[in-house]
Amino acid sequence: MLDQLTHSTLAQQLNTTFRFQVAPDHTVAMELVETGAVRSSGQYEAFSILLRGPSDTPLGQGTYRVEHDTIGAFDLFIVPISQDRDGLNYEACFNRLRSEEAR
Repeated sequence: MLDQLTHSTLAQQLNTTFRFQVAPDHTVAMELVETGAVRSSGQYEAFSILLRGPSDTPLGQGTYRVEHDTIGAFDLFIVPISQDRDGLNYEACFNRLRSEEAR
């Protein structure tokens, strides 16, 4: 599934909700607020995304099961990076081989 989480796919989901499972019966909703630019080097590409979650339910660095209405379910490693008046901000980084079409 992670190979289907391309920059393009995620960019189309800006300002939508991703639900992170923190316990069997508890999820935390986060909004995708930014997709970083794609950086390419040789056969590789990299980009990051920024998610914003509620201030009252901090998540630690780690891998979480995520559900999204359009994309489906997948596992994602996130890192808390900052807090502001709008909530807690988390980053997920993607580093992968570029697809055959992009080479």
